[in-house]
Amino acid sequence: MVNYFWVSIKGKNTKNFLNTLFRQKINMMEIKYKKNEVLIKVSYDDYKKILKSKTTCVISIVKTAGTKRIEQLYQKYKMSLLIFVISVFFIVFLSNFILFINIESSNNELKNVIKNELIKNNITLYTSKKSYKKLKEITENIKNDNLDQIEWIEFEQKGVVLNVKVIQRVDKKIKEYNKYQDIVASKNGYIRKIESRNGQLLKNIDDYVKKGDVIISGNIFRNDKVVGKVHASGKVYAEVWYIVKARQDLSYIDVSEKRLGKVGLSLFIYNKEIKLLYFPKKVINAKTITLFHNNYFSIKLKKEKTYFFKNQIYSSNKLQKILEQKAKKDISKTLEKDEYIITEKTLKKYVKNGKMYIEVFFKCYEDIAEEKDIQKIGEKKDE
Repeated sequence: MVNYFWVSIKGKNTKNFLNTLFRQKINMMEIKYKKNEVLIKVSYDDYKKILKSKTTCVISIVKTAGTKRIEQLYQKYKMSLLIFVISVFFIVFLSNFILFINIESSNNELKNVIKNELIKNNITLYTSKKSYKKLKEITENIKNDNLDQIEWIEFEQKGVVLNVKVIQRVDKKIKEYNKYQDIVASKNGYIRKIESRNGQLLKNIDDYVKKGDVIISGNIFRNDKVVGKVHASGKVYAEVWYIVKARQDLSYIDVSEKRLGKVGLSLFIYNKEIKLLYFPKKVINAKTITLFHNNYFSIKLKKEKTYFFKNQIYSSNKLQKILEQKAKKDISKTLEKDEYIITEKTLKKYVKNGKMYIEVFFKCYEDIAEEKDIQKIGEKKDE
């Protein structure tokens, strides 16, 4: 990197001195003229030659560049730079550790259970943070080991804070596993994921199922013969379809605020308003001040905003987008946290009697698992 200097030459004979430098073959890359001052850009070697020249002018360095500039800045700020580097390193180092643990529960007994489970899984203050996969594994272990107390648990890492969100099981009795059941499809669809906890799996990923089909059986088969029954449990996520209809008027009322409102006095007799004196004025905040009030009448100072009401017609594209959003919102309300819309497509759009009608097709990812009781071995159906 080439070093160069911006040199200031001040004095009465700056032009004569410049001519001298030209004769000495000083390479001046840039020259800037000011009143009683000249700024020149030269290399480090040429700067040393200028210093040896005889002159009555005052010569000083205004600015340096290149490695010299870097050296100057480093010398000037090296302590600040060192502190900054150490601080960054320290912050990065600390960010890989858990410094605070926050258990979000008002139940002290449940908090103690969680604390003991965290210690058992090597999660304490000043230990290193766990990966997302490891945390998911730990949450499952804690929940399964405390089915009578924990309904749901989740870890959330924010910086150096570990938040433990937990919901206590309201009914502390575990489901009656002497109650045998199948997991059946609550809707038609293509299976995309199965989380089987108990029972015999009868369907596979990508299988098409109809409503009522058994997916996880509580009957345990061996050579096509039922040899036992269990309480089947699990989740079944499938691709399901909906057609949602929506409609809306083509016209709408556009309300806009007038520049001027009204200020004046009103007389209220048995809640009937009589406007006494009003004049136009710009009103920022509409409000009413009661000046006098009794059981029969009252006098109030009112500041009113006034509005324009204009009938407008939606453009076809705008109204279609509004209806599509409305249909999407209706579908989203039916979906749980771990469910979502895969794709959507408008199938039909038409106008009739001043309204627009649309039909939107939705492909969704949903849990279609539904519990269905089955009989115990040797038990007969009620007739």
